[in-house]
Amino acid sequence: MTPDGWELHFERRKPVHIRRLDDAASQAKVALSREIGSDENSVSVQIRYDLASDELSSQIRAAVQATADAARTQTAAAVKMRDAVKSLKKHGLTGRDIAHVLGVSPQRVSQLLRG
Repeated sequence: MTPDGWELHFERRKPVHIRRLDDAASQAKVALSREIGSDENSVSVQIRYDLASDELSSQIRAAVQATADAARTQTAAAVKMRDAVKSLKKHGLTGRDIAHVLGVSPQRVSQLLRG
């Protein structure tokens, strides 16, 4: 990071200055495509952040991993909820009863039965 933005460093190429980090991928594509004389849509980039702090980098990796783990857990929970709703319905429970048993709204039960 610089006082007025960020520097993108490339292997065997000169760095590029950007003001906002969210522009890094698109700016890297533009810079590389100009340098090699190619269309920017044909250039692929992968951004790696070097924050010069092992502790901060470790904290970021842990947070990103925890978020990914939570998303996988949420997906698995949704599948289990949908399966439970369908099973309870097959056993003759009404939508309202299913909602009460599972702690969700009757509208949510309807959504799960449709999906």
